[in-house]
This record gives sequence, C-alpha cells and structure tokens, in this order.
Amino acid sequence: MELAINMYSFRIRLFSGLFLAFCTLAVYAQQAVSGSENEFLTIFNVARDKSAVDPLIQNGSYYENPYYNAKGHPYIGDGEIGSGSVLYRNKTYSGVSLLFDIFNQQVILGKRSNGVMRMNVLTDDFISAFTIDGVAYKRLDIENSQFLYYQVVAETDLLGCYYYLYKSRMESRDAGKMMIYSFSDPKRKSYILFDNEYYRYKSNSSFVKIFPDSSRDPIKKYLKANKISVNEANDQTMRAVMQFCHNTLNR
Repeated sequence: MELAINMYSFRIRLFSGLFLAFCTLAVYAQQAVSGSENEFLTIFNVARDKSAVDPLIQNGSYYENPYYNAKGHPYIGDGEIGSGSVLYRNKTYSGVSLLFDIFNQQVILGKRSNGVMRMNVLTDDFISAFTIDGVAYKRLDIENSQFLYYQVVAETDLLGCYYYLYKSRMESRDAGKMMIYSFSDPKRKSYILFDNEYYRYKSNSSFVKIFPDSSRDPIKKYLKANKISVNEANDQTMRAVMQFCHNTLNR
C-alpha cells in the first residue's frame, strides 16, 4: 500500500515537472520568435533608410519603352530621366529618378541596380503629387470627373494656375511595313482655380473674365502694359501674372 502511494506521488511530481518544463520552453520559443521578428524589422528599417527608395514604392508594373524607334518621344522635357520627388501614399520620397510620360499619363520610377537602370510605372491611385527637375505636378480632377496630372504653375491662398500637358501621336509605316510613331511637341490646356472652381482660358479675354468686375480692368491693363499673351507666356511670366491677380483680389 505504501509503495503504491509513493508511486502515485512520484507520477504526480513527474507530470508536474514535465508540465512546467513545457511551459518554460513555450515561453522561450515565443521570445525567440518575437526576437526574430524584431531583428527582421531592424534589418528592414536599416535597409530602407540606406536605400534611395523605400521598397514599398516599387509595387508598380515593369516599364519597357514601346517607342524606341519613334520620331520624338512621349515624355515631358527632353525625354531624359530627371531628379525629383514624389508624394506616394501620403509619404514624400525625395532624390528619386523620375520620367513623366504625358502621352500615356504615367509616372515612371527609375532605380539603378548593379549598373542597370530599372524602370517601374508607379500606381496612379497612390500618387498625389511629384516634381521633376524643379517643376511641380499634381493629380487633379478638373474636367470630366477624371484624375489627370497637371503642372502646377502658381498657387496662392486665393488662386491656382495649372496646365494639362499632352502630345499627339502620328502613325506611319516604313518600306518594310513596320509601324513608325512620331510625337508632336507638347501642347497645353490652361486652367485657373478661383473660388473653388476651375476655369479654362484660351486667351487674354477669357482669362480676364474669370475674375470679379473690380479686378478685370487692372488685370487687362497689366497684360497690355507688359505685352503678355497668357496662352503663350512662359512659367515665370505667368507666376508674375498670378501674383498681380492675387494682389488685385486683396485690394
């Protein structure tokens, strides 16, 4: 009888010891997994900080130029990749290489890897704004309930001036019946944001009519005195025009 009690007591102590050992191992295992996760996050953050571009920005599709043999090109500027920044998923990435395809309305990110420039088309829905070589662009819904990229010419607390830039594409065939594309010089549609409304203008007359009666005469005289045609003016001139318009509204 005494032997049976001792055996029963031994089993209880054995099972208790095994249970405690199991619990201890489970805790250590959980800590090890947690430690591995922390180590991974640390490595990821360091890699992200050392890289010119956060890996999350590169979730767009691979870009391959379909117009390698075209006359002209579909891009803004001289067609070369430029340096700039992009507001992507509400985070600003600076010092990135960008190319803006205005014909297809695509923002293309370039990243050099092992001496090779790799190109990705960024997802439009995640882009709010970007700059290339000092020129700013925004994704706006101005006409036809369609978000497009517009150059930001000037912005104040009362006014904004924006250009929609586009190119035409012509098609022809060479002697071997291969399709040859050619692109026009960039064209633009011009808009003023005033009193929370966008207005398109095509001439000095339609530009002046955007503003209240009290501002029209001073603006008209300013354009005439400085021999400015708003549909041909360069960016610097238009910024001066917008500042003058802003000042007339504040009088």
